[in-house]
Amino acid sequence: MTSKVRRFLAGAAAACLLPAFLSGCSGQEQQQGAASESGEKITLTIWDNQDNRALGYAVNAYTLEHPNVEIKVVNHAKATMENLPDEVDAGTAPDIVGMDQVYAVSLGNAGYLADLTEYGAQNITDRFLSSCIDSLSYSDKLYALPFDANTITLLYNQDMLDKAGVAVPQTFDELMAADEAIKSKVGSNTYAFTAPFYQTGNDNWKSFNFCFFLWGMGGELLSDDLTEAAFNSDSGVEALEKILELKEKSIVSATYQEGDFLNGRSAAMMYNGTWQLKTITGLDKKANFGMALLPQLKEGVKAYSGLGLNCYGVTSSSKAKEQAYDFLQFYCSGANYQTAYCQQNNMLPSLKEAQEDDYFQDEEWQVMLEQLSFAKYRPSVPGWEKIEQMISKAIDEAVSGSKTAKQALDDAASQVNELLQGEETVSSAG
Repeated sequence: MTSKVRRFLAGAAAACLLPAFLSGCSGQEQQQGAASESGEKITLTIWDNQDNRALGYAVNAYTLEHPNVEIKVVNHAKATMENLPDEVDAGTAPDIVGMDQVYAVSLGNAGYLADLTEYGAQNITDRFLSSCIDSLSYSDKLYALPFDANTITLLYNQDMLDKAGVAVPQTFDELMAADEAIKSKVGSNTYAFTAPFYQTGNDNWKSFNFCFFLWGMGGELLSDDLTEAAFNSDSGVEALEKILELKEKSIVSATYQEGDFLNGRSAAMMYNGTWQLKTITGLDKKANFGMALLPQLKEGVKAYSGLGLNCYGVTSSSKAKEQAYDFLQFYCSGANYQTAYCQQNNMLPSLKEAQEDDYFQDEEWQVMLEQLSFAKYRPSVPGWEKIEQMISKAIDEAVSGSKTAKQALDDAASQVNELLQGEETVSSAG
C-alpha cells in the first residue's frame, strides 16, 4: 500500500478511530493534572467553533476520570478583542475559549485571560514547538496553550513544470526565470505564479502573504517593543517592490487564480496552506501537484513562512480556573487528541510528540513540518485587524500606481503608529 493511499484511508477512518482514545491514551495523558478531590460539582464551559470530535472524546475521557466535573462545549465564534471583553465584563464568558494566536496576548495583557503559569503551565511548555509557545507568551506569562498549527508552503503543478522543462524554484530569481519557459511551452495565458496582491478584498490573506516577502527580505512588521511600525523599512520597501516586479514582468496572473490553480489551470505555482493538503494529494486531485519550501528571496535570510495557530485560554472571569486549566493541559498536551484533530482537518500538531506520529512522515507532511520549524508569528497587539487593513491598502496603492512602494508603506506606517500609540501595546515575543 502506498503512503498516499495509507494516508487517505487513515484520514477517512479518523472518526471511526477516535473512540480508541478513551482506552488508548497513555497514563500520562489520562492523569496529567491534579483535579479537585473535594467532590464538589464543577461545571466548565468551552467556546469552540471547529468541527472537533477530538475535543468531545477528550471531554468524555476527562469526565470519566473526574466524575465531579461536567464540561459543556458550546459552538461559538472564536474569542477576539471584539467579542470576549464584553462577555468577561458581563460575567457571561465561558471558562475556556478557543482563539486564533493573534488575540491571545492582547486579551491576556488586557486582563481577560488568566496567566496559565500560575497553574503550572511552565512545566509542560517544552513539549510544544517553541514558536507556538512564544507566540502566546509575554513577560514570563503564558495566556493560552497551543493546539493545531498551520503554515504556508509553495504548491506547484509538476505537470506544468515538466512541460516547461523547469525545476521547482528555490530562489526568487528562479521563480522569475521560470515564467518565460512556462508561457512558451505550456501556454501564453499560463503564469508562473498566482498571488492575492493584485485585486482588492481579503485584507487578511493579502497582508499575510506580504509578510512572507517582508520576512524573507529581513524585515519585521513592528519594532521590537511593538510601539511603532517597522514594515516601511528599507527591507519592507524592497519586499513590496519585488511584489510589484512580479506584476510588471507579468510573472503573476492579474487576478488571484487560487481556484484555477487547484483545478490544474492558469498558474504553475502558488503559496497556500496546510488545509489544501487533500486537495493536492487526494484521489480526486486535478493535476500532479507537489509541495516545497518557499523560495528564498534574499541571500542569507531564511524563506520565512507564517505561523497559523489555534489555541485555548482560561478566561479571567472563570470561577474554576484551576480546574479549567487542568482540563486544558490534559487536552492540549494529549498527543492522541492533537493527532486525531490534525488528521481530520489537515493541520499540524504543535506538540513535538504528535509530530513524530507515523501519519506525519509522508513527504508532504515533512515539507510542512520543516517550513513550520522556522515560521514566524504575527504580533499580538490590539487592533491587529485594522493594521492588516492598513497594510492591504498600502499594497493596493502601490499596485495601482497611485503611490510608490515607499510612499504607500510610509503612509500606512503613520496610521499604524497612531493606532499603536493610542492604545496599550503588548508583545508576543517570549
